[in-house]
Amino acid sequence: MSNSTVFADSSEPVAQVFNLMSTFGAVMVGSFLSSILWGVSTFQVYLYFMKYYDSDSWQMKALIAFLWACDTANEVLIIKANFRVPILNWGDVAGINKQQLELMDHTVTEALVIILVQGWFIRRIYLFNKDRWFMALVMFILSCWLMIGTIVYLAFGYGRLITTLSTQREVILNMTLRAAAVVVDIAIAVNMIYLLRAQNSMLFKSSRRMVNRILLLSVNSSFITAIFATATLILLASQPQNLYYCIPELSLCSIYFSSLLANLNARNYIRGEEHTINTFSSINFHTNPISLQSLPRQHSTIGGSMTQGTKVVCGFRRSRGSSLR
Repeated sequence: MSNSTVFADSSEPVAQVFNLMSTFGAVMVGSFLSSILWGVSTFQVYLYFMKYYDSDSWQMKALIAFLWACDTANEVLIIKANFRVPILNWGDVAGINKQQLELMDHTVTEALVIILVQGWFIRRIYLFNKDRWFMALVMFILSCWLMIGTIVYLAFGYGRLITTLSTQREVILNMTLRAAAVVVDIAIAVNMIYLLRAQNSMLFKSSRRMVNRILLLSVNSSFITAIFATATLILLASQPQNLYYCIPELSLCSIYFSSLLANLNARNYIRGEEHTINTFSSINFHTNPISLQSLPRQHSTIGGSMTQGTKVVCGFRRSRGSSLR
């Protein structure tokens, strides 16, 4: 943070100018980005309850409502942090070096949302193939470090000067939190690729199309969150004395929440549309009306389902422990 003094007649200082871009400027830019992403996640919540309110369990609906409340509280804390120094305490030069407690509080709600979202993806991997329980356990432990490390981070730095956050201990703690999030996101994407590709070779063509859609959506969701977490880690490692890492970091809560909502709201797209196959193989087109009794009745088994008359309903047997939802 640089400052300069302006002199009116080369004897008495008139005003002191501070450059706050590396601190409050970075926080303000990050808050603008997080506000946009909070709006996106809120709109996705609206779509979710419109589509799946009657079909999903109350536990899932309660989870979405709780995550939205945490995401909203997180956004309120971020916005409030921008008011104290430039608005409420304008002109208080000493306040520039004081820590904004709202930014420290927001790390708790952010960590909670990330853990719950990553836990949902980890649970889906476990249900898909329970033989990989050890990998799921390792990912869950790394994800839990995000909350444990956040508590330790707050214990050493909460309520102190803003320069405390730039000490070696606090920077290393913060970097381990971001690194754990990146590792878990990449591990989720890699495991989904492996499991779905292994399952893909044993399915019918229509089911392979559905699996490919799950694969594309899951990988994109995990990699987007990993990109934001990686950007936070890089800025923190390269600029430990500044708050530039807050630009992507303040949006992590909404990014993770949106990745979960994107997977839930895309279920109709993943399942695809039902197709009806006509088996009118010997219809005699005359001017006389067609009688249903004259149509051939076929009985055959396709993938464990019966075809009768004009409609074919295909059912696919999934492997034990698999889940496409």
